[in-house]
Amino acid sequence: MPVTISGSTGIGTPGLTSETMPTSDGAPIVESGSNSDGDWTRWADGTQHTLRMEAIGSGVIGVSGRYNSPTFAHPMPYLNGTNLSGYVVVRSSYPDRVAGGIEQGTTTATMYGYAIENNHGAQITDLSHGARFTGRWK
Repeated sequence: MPVTISGSTGIGTPGLTSETMPTSDGAPIVESGSNSDGDWTRWADGTQHTLRMEAIGSGVIGVSGRYNSPTFAHPMPYLNGTNLSGYVVVRSSYPDRVAGGIEQGTTTATMYGYAIENNHGAQITDLSHGARFTGRWK
């Protein structure tokens, strides 16, 4: 979801300076938004955060099953060659019974993939999943 900004009416406002740029927790935000690939926030120091959440639905990950995500596009590209840190976000009725991880070799400045495993003796219901990354946009 987009970050709520304060301190200005927006980027491109006449007279906007580093002292009047929109901020989040005191850090100047250059851009924040969302598209069909997820949400992003870009800070003036070059840091970018992205998040994408998907709902799988009931019974998709069966007993001791595994879900391999398709390859997703980041909502906004990262700088080529940047070191990205990321983790899988899993929301479930049984969060202690589901494990997820970023698939090695699938993460680039524009794409990523991940896997989720059901470590429970029954199907997992009410499952949503996604990935959050941090890296450089400039």
